[in-house]
Amino acid sequence: MNLKKFSLIPAAVVAGAALALTGCGSSQPTDNASAGAQEEANASPVETKDMWIKAAKDGMTGAFGTVTNTSDEDLTITGGKSDHADIVEMHETVSDGAGGMQMKRKEDGFTIKPGESKTFEPGGDHIMLMKMTKAIEPGEKITITVSSSQGDIPLEFTAKEFTGAQEEYAPGDHEGHGDHADHGGHEGHSDHSGHSEHEGHGEGDDKHNG
Repeated sequence: MNLKKFSLIPAAVVAGAALALTGCGSSQPTDNASAGAQEEANASPVETKDMWIKAAKDGMTGAFGTVTNTSDEDLTITGGKSDHADIVEMHETVSDGAGGMQMKRKEDGFTIKPGESKTFEPGGDHIMLMKMTKAIEPGEKITITVSSSQGDIPLEFTAKEFTGAQEEYAPGDHEGHGDHADHGGHEGHSDHSGHSEHEGHGEGDDKHNG
């Protein structure tokens, strides 16, 4: 009797272990599916390259780089937000009608087709930060969350010194921007608030840092 009793115990242990393994095996596909769904939900519809922003103490500054639409639908970027500025806008380069170029807000934003890229660059289309709330120092990494047709997308930029591409701003496009002439920290603009060197240019025909 004792021998028979001991022989039943290992059998029960083996059966229990088999049930435990079966239970673990059945839950694994569910766990994998949940992880896959979460990863897909967190996936960004864009890839970025060479993202940088002009270092600036205050006033305004421009952000640049290449954004590629990796989704299967159009992506329209219309604006954004940043901890470093009250206003984030998309700006485009337009002709001033006299052979020159000017910068103005792109009201309807920039649309990027699936698989295509949009390059923001000095002297061209760019992301503009205005009414800066704190300085952006060289080497600092900042995040600009752009508003798009596919939701908010955080983009990371590295700040660096840059003194080129001081293009003229389209007349009348400064409305609602507050003290837009405040370009502290930008080379060549230290006396800009007085406008003494811009007499006769008309209201709003100053330069910005895009």
